[in-house]
Amino acid sequence: MDNVGVLKKFVGLVTDGYASPKLARIIRVDGACADVKILRNDGSVDDDYPELPKCPLPSRLTENSGYFGAPIPGALCLVVFSCGDLSKPYIVAVYSEVSSDGVLLRSGGKELHLASDGITIKSGTNVVTVADESLTIQAPLATIEINNAGVTLTALSLILNGEILINGNVNCSGAVHAANIP
Repeated sequence: MDNVGVLKKFVGLVTDGYASPKLARIIRVDGACADVKILRNDGSVDDDYPELPKCPLPSRLTENSGYFGAPIPGALCLVVFSCGDLSKPYIVAVYSEVSSDGVLLRSGGKELHLASDGITIKSGTNVVTVADESLTIQAPLATIEINNAGVTLTALSLILNGEILINGNVNCSGAVHAANIP
């Protein structure tokens, strides 16, 4: 067998049944996984490969801490296959050709999510959401929403201590009790 024959035989052994890393486009993102389509060298979709569903995205998240940036559909990524097995794909890199739409920071039971539509901070059951036109604070027994229409307070009960100044109208539903009013 000549050198070319040996090389062809070696290449066949390495590539038969073994999937090498592939460039792909993210089609859909669902949590920490994405569906992808494999690309040809010219950047077009390679229809010889099926769509690969639920490929884990790279992250620095552990159970208690870390960060995660979810890409948006259309992002270019690199897919590898565990032990070269086409049925075990995962994404090792997402390239910044398309920017991501959010970053998640997590530490213990606390989270900070930065996205194009606002910022959300979670600590236990308490949630603060800041958007362009509103601020919402949610706690187990009360919600405060501040927006262009005004301030809305929803609570099972309300205890106010100290001086309270109100300019404008006050609308109340339910019972209102006041004590020690001079």
